Amino acid sequence: MRHVKRFHASLADNTEEHFSQSQNESSDCPGSSPSSANSVAAEEDVNNMYSNVRDEAVTLVAQLRANSAIPYSVIPSVVDSFNNMSESLTSVMQLETVSALQTAGICSDVIDSVKQHLDMKFCEINRPLDFLSTRYKQDSYFDNHPLAVNPESVVFGVETQSSGGASRLSYETFQYVSVQQTLKSLMQNRFYVEASLHDRCESDLLQDFADGDRYKTHPLFSDTSKFSLMIQLFYDGLGVTNPLRGHSSLHNVGVFFYSIRNLPLQYNSCLANIHLLALCYSQDLSKSVQLSENVPFMLAYAK
Repeated sequence: MRHVKRFHASLADNTEEHFSQSQNESSDCPGSSPSSANSVAAEEDVNNMYSNVRDEAVTLVAQLRANSAIPYSVIPSVVDSFNNMSESLTSVMQLETVSALQTAGICSDVIDSVKQHLDMKFCEINRPLDFLSTRYKQDSYFDNHPLAVNPESVVFGVETQSSGGASRLSYETFQYVSVQQTLKSLMQNRFYVEASLHDRCESDLLQDFADGDRYKTHPLFSDTSKFSLMIQLFYDGLGVTNPLRGHSSLHNVGVFFYSIRNLPLQYNSCLANIHLLALCYSQDLSKSVQLSENVPFMLAYAK
């Protein structure tokens, strides 16, 4: 979610490069006239603008969803208000255009033709956020987004539960977010790749793990012929119930997350560089020391 804005920005850059290249090729074509080339270029330019409006709409909704202070139930109202403003703006533009043509003395047939053309074109941007107007539409869109990495359930044990005099087997599971898929999504961004490949400056100050002797003598990280990712793993507990009520410690969630240490220092503490690895029931970690020690590392290297 946090990388959607940069992803769409990179798409816009690629679109502009492709547009300029196609425009140059069409102008160099010996059989094409300047008027036809200009009309094709203008049509592509308009389509790029429509695409930019859609990308900005996606970025807006993604930023609202990523803000924990904004409830999901508020976002559809914001989307509807944005659609209403966009619809009003396009109506004003259409009315002003028709009014200007009438003032200039243009014949009614031309004005009707222009009005029909504007109706056809403006219908695409009248309500640009309609495809994200509900919670279901938003979930469906972002679940199928190229950068989306959906969590998956992992079974790590079986236990017997007794309730009402009856016993049954229950699978113990946790939610896991693939490290490999997360890295694939991050590496689609050109700016992220360039930041990961930056050259570290030699310094006498110990500002990071990479400045120490252990990093410089490590058999993997010291090999300059290879590109190795440094992953720092963290764990924290999350309370999901009212702490003032009883049994507040029974319903806690264990959160494993990590950061990529290959980025420059100014990005290491950034929230966008902290990625979710797993969510589990904290009582499951306290049951077995072996489980609490091995699960994070199995998760990091399993997929």
